Amino acid sequence: MPPQRFRPWLVTEIGWYQANASVSPIVVSSINRTDNSFGLNAGAGFDGAINERVSLGADVRYHDAFDAFNGLPFVTTMVNVGIHFGS
Repeated sequence: MPPQRFRPWLVTEIGWYQANASVSPIVVSSINRTDNSFGLNAGAGFDGAINERVSLGADVRYHDAFDAFNGLPFVTTMVNVGIHFGS
């Protein structure tokens, strides 16, 4: 069976976030802080088959670590190359 050429997908996940922040202003001493929080992410992406063994893809995700630093929403993007083993 030939590979699908283009596969769009949606994702949502829940989990634990550990956030680290560091600020180094010129005039005062550095500030380092770590915070932990329950959070979620939701996103969408796609994979496109180049051939039977290699695919390229991209995704974008919205993350929200609810209690870290009084709420820490952010967005990530990623481009990936997949190498598929087996038949």
